[in-house]
Amino acid sequence: MIRHILSLSKRNQSFGSTKNILDFSEFLERNVLSSAPKQISLATIRNTKEREHYSKCFDRTGKCQGCEKNKNWKKDESRLTIGEAIREAQRCLKCTDAPCQKGCSTSIDIKSFIYNIEKKNWYGAAKVILTDNPLGLSCGQLCPISELCARNCNVASSEKGAIKINKLQEFAVSMFKEMGVKQIRDPKLPKNDHIVFDSSIALIGAGAASLSCATFLGRLGYKNVTIFEKQQHAGGLVVSEIPMNRSPVDDINWEIEQVKQLGIKFVFGKELGKDFTIESLRKEGYECVFLGCGLNEPKKGLGHIYQQSHILNSKSFLPKVNKAVKQDKDVEATPKLSGHVIVLGIGDTALDCARSAYRCGAQRVSVIFRRGWQDIRANDEILIPSKNEGINFIPYEQPLKLIEVDGQYKQIELEQNLPVNNDAFNLKYQLTGDKVTMSFDYLITAFVFKLKEWLCLDKRFTPGQRLRLALCRWRCCWSGQFGGCSQ
Repeated sequence: MIRHILSLSKRNQSFGSTKNILDFSEFLERNVLSSAPKQISLATIRNTKEREHYSKCFDRTGKCQGCEKNKNWKKDESRLTIGEAIREAQRCLKCTDAPCQKGCSTSIDIKSFIYNIEKKNWYGAAKVILTDNPLGLSCGQLCPISELCARNCNVASSEKGAIKINKLQEFAVSMFKEMGVKQIRDPKLPKNDHIVFDSSIALIGAGAASLSCATFLGRLGYKNVTIFEKQQHAGGLVVSEIPMNRSPVDDINWEIEQVKQLGIKFVFGKELGKDFTIESLRKEGYECVFLGCGLNEPKKGLGHIYQQSHILNSKSFLPKVNKAVKQDKDVEATPKLSGHVIVLGIGDTALDCARSAYRCGAQRVSVIFRRGWQDIRANDEILIPSKNEGINFIPYEQPLKLIEVDGQYKQIELEQNLPVNNDAFNLKYQLTGDKVTMSFDYLITAFVFKLKEWLCLDKRFTPGQRLRLALCRWRCCWSGQFGGCSQ
């Protein structure tokens, strides 16, 4: 525009006008050019420490130094609001073939309960969920959807990713919980109780498998169902080992109360193989036994190292943590850790130990595992928060032995363990001979678990085979045979 005005001014001068009415040179000089920069501005330099301090103060990514989580057992992610739940439900395509349902361990009609959420029918959504999964609230908080339903979602490649099925499930059952609706036996069941409904049934263990089994038996009309539990509380691993920041205790307590409303009886402080046996239950009149006690014996490994107080395993560490936080609700009573904590293992339990270590006072936590990232057992639902909390991951290292320093185990010797073939689906690992040592203040092992030794009834078979033989001799079933229950 300025160039156009100047050109008009020059053209007017060329015609020899006595008065140049289009001469804006003075105006431009006074009001426009005087305010223009006279030199090129320099690049802005921001001090690195100032930038890092600002980024830390206004971080929106959820990342942090794990030691900042000391005594912080607040739930990792808050429940969806009503608006968030409806918007997420509207993203669902309600697919005819519903690939998410085929990937669900309990075959919940996922598209139906999401449709009910979209229409604000919280009761209908919860009914769909609880019909197939009596522990729908705990599963909504803990289910590894990245390996199950969400893995098959048809909108997984969209900008917002797969539908947050677990968050929607947790939302629906939480809304139902707030309604205070009690669970009752189906009024359509025969009024004159059939003799079958009077059968005495014993369930061993009060974890997820037995609670689910008891619920279905109660809904069918069975009146004499008793759950035997060696602890003084029900809930199994959800209460005793899964930390408060992943699953609040009030939610599992509500699910246990729902089971009791069907008339299910609980007997606490009774352990199978110690206080009673399957044969003694038979003599007491129980016609069927369900074994849902799980694999509660840890494989400790590395020899006899657990006599020292700073050497723990997951079965001795997590129950102490959860007893203080979940049962006694005394955060100060959790085990006191400090310095550098090493966790051996890479499953969900190992990462629960690692994250809980930060909340018990550790300044640094390292997770050591003997394979690569493609072979880890942990799911994204716990792996990603673990990374965000600053846990140090050390792959391809095989623990060999512990080294004593001043009479205490303070160092661990590791040997590099690398793949020796290129088969992506069946990698073979081999020790290379390259060894290193690493110092620690506390060590927690989180290896796989096994059956208790008392199940070794016949030395010719493996523990699993011996259990199956024992159950086949009489009318028994175990959690692995019951659909929708955890093994």
